[in-house]
Amino acid sequence: MRYVRPNPRVQRTRSSPSARSSPLTRHPLGRTNGLGRRLVQLHAFSLSLAVLTKCSSAVPPVTQPLELGAGGLASLSGDWIGSVETRQAGKCTIGYRSGVGWQSGTLKAREHVRLRIEPDGYFTAAEDPKNESDASALAWSGAIGDDLKVNASRKSQAECQGVKSEVTTRLQGRIGRSTAGPTLELAGQEETCPEMDCVFTLSYRLVKK
Repeated sequence: MRYVRPNPRVQRTRSSPSARSSPLTRHPLGRTNGLGRRLVQLHAFSLSLAVLTKCSSAVPPVTQPLELGAGGLASLSGDWIGSVETRQAGKCTIGYRSGVGWQSGTLKAREHVRLRIEPDGYFTAAEDPKNESDASALAWSGAIGDDLKVNASRKSQAECQGVKSEVTTRLQGRIGRSTAGPTLELAGQEETCPEMDCVFTLSYRLVKK
C-alpha cells in the first residue's frame, strides 16, 4: 500500500489495541506519483487507544475554585486520571483502525499523568507512565501560579517523511474543583508535522486520585 499527499487523511494504528508499547502512526492516504511513501510515525504519542472512552467515563468540568490545604501546591502532586481529546486542526484527519471501522476527526482516550510539584509551583510530569521509573513516558514541565493557572510544555518525538524531530506542545489551563474533586483542564495545539499540515488540538481533563 502506498501513501501520499493527494489525500491528506491520516490514520493512526497500533499493531494491537493491547500493545501499549507499539508506536502510533500517522500517514496521508492515496497513490503516489513517484514520491514514495510518506510516513509520520509518533514513537511516543501517548493516547491510550486500548481504552477509548465515551461520555460515561468523562471527568466533569471545573465549576468552582479549589482551596488548597496546609500542604500548598505540593499537595497536588500525584496521579491524575481522566481523558485527552485530539481534534483535527489541519488537513490531516485522525483515523483509528480497530478491525471494525474508522473513527475520524476526533479521538478521545483515557489518560494518566503523574505530577511532581514543588512548593514554588514548578512541576515535572510523566504522561502515561507504566511505572515509577518509566523513561518512555512523555515528559512535561511547567509552572502553576498562585491563582492555579497552569502553563506546561509537553515533549514528544515524531518522524515526518523520514526525518525525526522533537515536538513541543504548549499547554495552558487551570486547576479547580469539579464534582469529582480537584480537576486539571489543559489545552494546546500539537504541530506534529507542520510542513504536511498535520496539526491537532489536544484537550485534557484530569481528576486527582
